[in-house]
Amino acid sequence: HGATIDKGDLVIRVSSNGCTNAADFAVDSTRRDGSASFAFTRKRPDLCRALIAEGVDLRFPLDAYGVDRGSKVRVRNPLVRP
Repeated sequence: HGATIDKGDLVIRVSSNGCTNAADFAVDSTRRDGSASFAFTRKRPDLCRALIAEGVDLRFPLDAYGVDRGSKVRVRNPLVRP
């Protein structure tokens, strides 16, 4: 649904049925010329039944992916509005 940078973390908002967490996603990251790009792929479906209409925020620390503070960051996934 969306993405932002907050306190050194890349925060993505994703759809959830109540059991979604960061470990449910594979992260593909690439760095080049002072910028980083990310793509997120859900590894397993969220089969819970508590549909969360606004989705949930998941945090991914940029330093864990070798991204320096102030680097340009891009998310390659298309954004889907609810």
